[in-house]
Amino acid sequence: MKLVIEKNPERRLTPEQVRQGLGKGFIYHTSHQPLVKLKVLVRNIETEPEIYVNRIEKKVYKIHQLISFLRYAEMVKQGIAMLHGGGVVDLDGHGILFGARQDIGKTTLVLNLAQKGFSIIGDDALRLTQDGYLIRIQEKAGIYPHPKNLKHLPLSLRERLIGWGKYCLFVNPPFCHLVYPNLRVNYSKIGRVADKAKLEKIFILDRGKAEVVEINQENAINKFLSTTFDLILPEGFARRLFYNYCFVNNISPTFVEDGYRKILNQAFNEKKVLMIRGEDPFEIQKLFLGH
Repeated sequence: MKLVIEKNPERRLTPEQVRQGLGKGFIYHTSHQPLVKLKVLVRNIETEPEIYVNRIEKKVYKIHQLISFLRYAEMVKQGIAMLHGGGVVDLDGHGILFGARQDIGKTTLVLNLAQKGFSIIGDDALRLTQDGYLIRIQEKAGIYPHPKNLKHLPLSLRERLIGWGKYCLFVNPPFCHLVYPNLRVNYSKIGRVADKAKLEKIFILDRGKAEVVEINQENAINKFLSTTFDLILPEGFARRLFYNYCFVNNISPTFVEDGYRKILNQAFNEKKVLMIRGEDPFEIQKLFLGH
């Protein structure tokens, strides 16, 4: 992907193209808010994406989300998918992938397993290659600082106080809108860290009456796609720009998702997928260790 930060990206278009705003192989946007003054030109989304922008604006238009999504789209062509999920390496060297909705307890499970000798690949995001390897991309865990989540972790007094402060603010409106709730902690402080591992086991986590059941590969892939695309293409400017580009250029808006599905099909091939349901992350952990 090509990213260029320049004062006047519209110079790469004709005056007619600037007036139109979108057309064959490009989409251009200039903000109407005088305090933002954003100009962004995106070309060739489906082949070799190019972004020309006058600033990396993060609060209103969230240009970083657009940049990240186009990078993920380009990685798909190399057979790599960025997944919303957690991953560890067990004591036998097997890579284990966890999928779940937000706030089910992936991070709690991963960090607690690290206390039992498992190596951390990721607690919220990682890469999966089509030939079945998990690759670490994060350095820090984002821990929701509920007292139960922090109880068994090797944190300093300062980190525990920060976590307590975040928790108190987050559970009391209107302060919950003013603070990022998670406590950021280096993986290396929690336990061993792994950069890469061969995928051997797949688990989907959810809340409910305690059970462990096998699900088919298609259902597992759909669940990973649902949570991942909610993360990498959320509502807002980036999503709207992407769909407008697809509309004008007669491109299926699912072409990135289709690439993801192909990668997951190959990586998950002939692997058993288990769904673990529990009332809380600690019950889920108990059920996982039993399998």
